[in-house]
Amino acid sequence: MSSHIAEIEDLRRRLEEERRGREQEKVRADRNEHERTQEKERADREKRERAQEKERADRNERERAQEKERADRNERERAQEKERADRNERERAQEKERADREERGRMRLEADQSPTAFLVYLQHVKEKLLSTFSVEPDPTKTSSGSVTNVHGKYYPQQLRKWADFNKNHNRMFNQFTEVFSNDPLFPPKTDVQGVSRDLSPGSRKDEQDIRPFVRSSMEKPAERLVQAYLRQIKDTRTANFFFQNNAYSLSSKHITDLTDADAIENQDAVPPSKKRSVERDVRGVPDRWGIRGLPSGDELTVFVGEYKAAHKLPSSAFDRVFSSTGESLFFDTLKRLSLPFVDTNKEERVVAQVLCQTFDYMINAGLLYGYVTSGQALVFLMLEKSDPQILYYHVSAVPDCVDDSLLNDFDVRYGPVSQLSTFVMLSLESAPQSPQWIENAKSQLYQWPILPENLILRSRSLRPETAPSSSSDEELEDKKDGSYRPGRQPRNQQPHSQSTDRTETQRRQSSKTQHRSQEPTLSYCTQACLVGLSQGHPLDQFCPNFSIHQRGTSSHNHLISKEKLCILVNNQLARNLDENCKCLDTMGMFGAVGVLFKITLTNYGYTFVAKGVQAVDEKAILNEANVYAHLWKLQGVTIPVHLGNIKLLQTYPLVSTATVTSMMLMSWAGNSLHSEDYKSDVDIEAQKQQSIAELSAAGLVHYDLRRANMGWNQERQRVMVFDFDQSSIQPSLSGRKRVGDGGASSGLAMKRTRVDRDNADVVFDEY
Repeated sequence: MSSHIAEIEDLRRRLEEERRGREQEKVRADRNEHERTQEKERADREKRERAQEKERADRNERERAQEKERADRNERERAQEKERADRNERERAQEKERADREERGRMRLEADQSPTAFLVYLQHVKEKLLSTFSVEPDPTKTSSGSVTNVHGKYYPQQLRKWADFNKNHNRMFNQFTEVFSNDPLFPPKTDVQGVSRDLSPGSRKDEQDIRPFVRSSMEKPAERLVQAYLRQIKDTRTANFFFQNNAYSLSSKHITDLTDADAIENQDAVPPSKKRSVERDVRGVPDRWGIRGLPSGDELTVFVGEYKAAHKLPSSAFDRVFSSTGESLFFDTLKRLSLPFVDTNKEERVVAQVLCQTFDYMINAGLLYGYVTSGQALVFLMLEKSDPQILYYHVSAVPDCVDDSLLNDFDVRYGPVSQLSTFVMLSLESAPQSPQWIENAKSQLYQWPILPENLILRSRSLRPETAPSSSSDEELEDKKDGSYRPGRQPRNQQPHSQSTDRTETQRRQSSKTQHRSQEPTLSYCTQACLVGLSQGHPLDQFCPNFSIHQRGTSSHNHLISKEKLCILVNNQLARNLDENCKCLDTMGMFGAVGVLFKITLTNYGYTFVAKGVQAVDEKAILNEANVYAHLWKLQGVTIPVHLGNIKLLQTYPLVSTATVTSMMLMSWAGNSLHSEDYKSDVDIEAQKQQSIAELSAAGLVHYDLRRANMGWNQERQRVMVFDFDQSSIQPSLSGRKRVGDGGASSGLAMKRTRVDRDNADVVFDEY
């Protein structure tokens, strides 16, 4: 039992031990497990720590990456911002540049379109207009023929340099500069460019080609300068100045003396391979006229201008001739032409002929100034009133437009526009000379190719004993091109109704005769006065010249007849063209046929008007006289009083170079209706219709009824009609019969009066 107990105890012990062992084992296992757990926890912790470290490292890396990315992003943003700022700056700079460019363009365009200052305008003209000129170098493409035909034209006896022109020009240019200052008074650059575009871009082949160039690049700019100067200084003597194609007067007309055979011969003489310049229908007329406008509205012609083809008259020709010849250019040229051998100095002859032509215009127009231009050359001419035998010249330099360096170096002060402006200002100080001055000047001059007798004798002594019987090739060529070569014995001429074969003694004696110039100052005679003179009625006591008509007597009758008046007027004009006679062309009183004069018969006081015509229009005033004769009952009421027609013993030269050969004397009708010289309560249309109806009832067909041919007569207080040179008379219903007592004076030697069977006109046989 004890064994059992021992066994039990042993078993119990063993079990206890086993239990303790198990417990220990379990403790150990638990400890191990715990250790393992701890180890695992430690490992896990370490792992976690490593993971955390890695995560931390990764996070740090990410943070660094993010920081780097953030830094990069910031850098990129800064770069982008900088780029954006730079782009904005560039855009702002570009915008500013664009705005500045647009502003500069706008300002430049505004400046180009804005009026310019004096010197700037001259520079634009030089660069844009003068630079367009070029001369055709191919002679086969240029016009042929002579430069000018001066046969029968007056030429100066001496040629001298215009010594003080440059001094006057410098003074005038300084005045321009001072007066204009920098004021924008002249056309903008765009206007000048527009003119330049309109000019022909090709070379100039003939005289017609240089006209637009000269007018655009020289004359028009000079005209603007002078007009601006007159406005700025408020000139009280000259209101305006301008160039025009015609003189402010009756246009010059000539009766051609060429027969058809002559025309054909001249035409055949022209080589067909050459282009010929177009000739003007009216011969002997300057190409250009300078017109001075007065404050009163009157207009005066102050100079003439002449154009010549540039290829025929380069500026070098003038330079060579003027530098090599003396004062006797014209005499020397004519002496050579009078010799039987060939004149080899063609250049001198051409220059002499060109100057002769313009000089002749100046003399016949009574003008002291003129110029000649070929585009390349611009030559100013001047006469002294006291000695018209001397012609003064000044050559204006025109830049070589082909050579840009010469054009750029050219001073506008001495350019053609500046010098032409000075020339104009000098001419404005002058006035057309009187008709008697013209006649006196002509009496001192010779006409091409006539030489003074002493020079003729001298040139004859140079001739060889035997001369060739036939013309040389040079002479024939000259004849072909239209210029004049005198034969061995020049035929005498009588142009302008004056003999050219006077002796020098006769010419000098004629020039010594002095006449006083006296314009008519009396008021016009009344219609009643001149009706009385025409129809044999007593004097009109209301005529402002009543007492002068009486000539110190108490007679109330006219002391002379209208026929006697015509004779006395003709003799008075033959004695002195300036005596109590004034041409009214400066007041615009001229038309296509006639020009009006105011005339006072010296010592008698009869003051009236005369319609002057040229030889080609004498038949027109014959017809007009017939109309007046038919309408004699209406004279002094509806129409002026016709006093008679006269054929002038001494022709009357006009500034247009026209020559009045006949006059129709008549009463002053009154100012043209254009002047509105009537009271406001006058029904002018009714007055017009009344006068027209009266004339129509008398059978008149006027053909030119307009306000310019009607005047308001203050004395009669009604409209008077005039200018009947185109009119006709219709047959009366009561039959064809004489309705007037005639009206022509003894000056137009009338043989008889008859009635035309076709239109019942009273006409005069030709004298």
